[in-house]
Amino acid sequence: MGEKTKKMFIAFIRDYTDSECLSRRMASLKPHLADVKKLMKSKVFHSGSVMLNDEGKLCGSIIYLNADSEQEVREIIEKDMFYKNNVWDKDSIIIQKVAIPRL
Repeated sequence: MGEKTKKMFIAFIRDYTDSECLSRRMASLKPHLADVKKLMKSKVFHSGSVMLNDEGKLCGSIIYLNADSEQEVREIIEKDMFYKNNVWDKDSIIIQKVAIPRL
């Protein structure tokens, strides 16, 4: 049998709203991006973006990940520096399985 195909998931994660969150985000950015690069090399990370509020300010992240399960996605998120350093609001995480059509 061939290699098992991973599923695509999207995760919406809001940032905390306290006044120090942006400072924590900026302090965590370099190690966060280093982790993202590792996930890209292993084909786990598909793409991502920041979320912006009505004023155009950062308010969270959207990430697409290849994984076997929602639990695996959650584990990847929990290892991220934004999660560990209280940038991402741990109670706001929404994970959904998706399909991206090939055009």
